[in-house]
Amino acid sequence: MNFNVYLEDEIGKKLEAISKKENVSRNALIRQAVKLLIDSKKRSQWSEDILNWNGIKEEISFESYRNELIPPAEKELF
Repeated sequence: MNFNVYLEDEIGKKLEAISKKENVSRNALIRQAVKLLIDSKKRSQWSEDILNWNGIKEEISFESYRNELIPPAEKELF
């Protein structure tokens, strides 16, 4: 897929300098930047520690009491 991207002169000059320094095309740098942006938007707000946490094995599971829970009372609308 092709796109035309217009950059301010200052950003274009900085991109050109990085391109020359790293011997990488401007297009490749732009692709990397877009990929980083997209990947950062996909990441969860939760840390890996939280996402991978399996609970404490010594503790009683909340789910074991689920059948004993009393449903909430319905609130009056008026």
